[in-house]
Amino acid sequence: MDPELYIKVESLFHEALGLSSDQREAFLDEKCSGNPELRSLVARMLNHDIDSGKLFEPQDSPSAQLTTGNRIGRYEIIRSLGRGGMGQVFLARQDQPQREVALKVLRMDLADNNLSRRFRQEAEIMGRLSHPGIAQVYEAGTTDEGYSYFAMEYAPGLQLGQYAQKHKLSLQEKLELARQICFAVHHAHEQGVIHRDLKPSNIMVVEREPGELRIKVLDFGVARAIGREGLDVTMHTVAGQLVGTLAYMSPEQIAGHQEDLDRRADVYQLGVILYEF
Repeated sequence: MDPELYIKVESLFHEALGLSSDQREAFLDEKCSGNPELRSLVARMLNHDIDSGKLFEPQDSPSAQLTTGNRIGRYEIIRSLGRGGMGQVFLARQDQPQREVALKVLRMDLADNNLSRRFRQEAEIMGRLSHPGIAQVYEAGTTDEGYSYFAMEYAPGLQLGQYAQKHKLSLQEKLELARQICFAVHHAHEQGVIHRDLKPSNIMVVEREPGELRIKVLDFGVARAIGREGLDVTMHTVAGQLVGTLAYMSPEQIAGHQEDLDRRADVYQLGVILYEF
């Protein structure tokens, strides 16, 4: 995408965010008159913003009713860690070996949805990565009751953005965290995996000991695996569909050309993260 067009699209998108749906149509008609490409790009970003908002609203689904003491396979739920569009993440206790894990459970009402495929592919992709900066997947499966899940390494800590706000980090500490993030993403790239949604909320900062900080890159839900035989678990997207988080997308992602993306999309997102950091 032409840089000037990208800047114009982003500017109009932010102007239109505060308008009602009817006002947005009139706004786009006025601001994009005679430029159908500009109108299409801004409208696509606005639609993505609406869809993402609906996707991550709390859902009244069976998985949302799981609570302390319930069991999913070999795992006993301790408490909820968070909720997203595809389901819920719990802190759970594994029977054998005994340990605490982060248990991601798919919403049962999405069992036949395209998001179910994305859920299984996330577990598949993360299971193929082995790096201290990426949460390790231990097991994936489906219970007799129909719950799809995968258990992964539990990384107690704060999201990168939260940690940066809470602690006044020195330049050296920031550089060390940046180094760890880059090496983790580099490992994924070496395995043919593009994350496509790198942002501070998908990076945890864990304090192993006082003064010893470690990062964990999470959420490969929209990751794309390319260029490796036996790793063809790409999440197919509709042409022109936006995948990722708008504030961190590269111009190529915003243009919707998902099949043309490569590791440079992640590098762009890393640049935005480190700029904010």
